[in-house]
Amino acid sequence: MTREITEKVDLNQLSTEALKERLLETVEGRDAEPLNQKVLFYKQELEPLFTELSRRNPFPQAEDQLPLMPGVWLMVWSTIPYQDIFQDEFTTSPIKFS
Repeated sequence: MTREITEKVDLNQLSTEALKERLLETVEGRDAEPLNQKVLFYKQELEPLFTELSRRNPFPQAEDQLPLMPGVWLMVWSTIPYQDIFQDEFTTSPIKFS
């Protein structure tokens, strides 16, 4: 059962916090679905939310976000099933140690 939230509400009218809450509510309890349903769900429901949140991001470049993050963050290889969806937008590289 897909809850079609993006067609009913103009995402431009919602606050950023409301978008984040909507995102969390939308994905709750969907872990057990097959991968093909998750991909379809991403394309139909989550992509518009991610696009709107990305548009509002005051630091669109990941490098600009580093001073905001406490501690040390290292890029690691992803095992997340959604990585294939973003293959054109992101690149991954192995961690290099001196």
